[in-house]
Amino acid sequence: MTDSHDETPYDELDPAIVNLCMTINAMPGIWTSGSYGGHPKGEGLLPEDEWLVIFGCEVDDDERPTRDAWLSLEFAAWAIHDIGRGATVGLGVSSPPPWMNEPARSIYFALEGRRGADGIEPDAVAELLTTWAAPFLEDDR
Repeated sequence: MTDSHDETPYDELDPAIVNLCMTINAMPGIWTSGSYGGHPKGEGLLPEDEWLVIFGCEVDDDERPTRDAWLSLEFAAWAIHDIGRGATVGLGVSSPPPWMNEPARSIYFALEGRRGADGIEPDAVAELLTTWAAPFLEDDR
């Protein structure tokens, strides 16, 4: 795992999840720290029909999310909710106990999906995020 998208080892990721990780890392203020593309039974953390991308956000000197991070999180929350109306995909948030991590450094977000008849491929999510993000994230703020 890494806390900077500039260091993401894309050649080491599950091929099915690379485009989605690249898309998330292109959003201002957020970066991926883990991903799973799904594997045949017994070969990985998730079954073949599931995928997951874990990401965090940049914080400023006061340990608060940066404006860029907040705007990207707002966009991601809206977009994933909207995509989830027609496919099995969701955005969750979690954090280990605060005493196990630095304050403002333990929260993480999980974008999870399922393939199949009621699911969606990670590449399709990446394409929708890229298309929808252009007007939302590329203003002069």
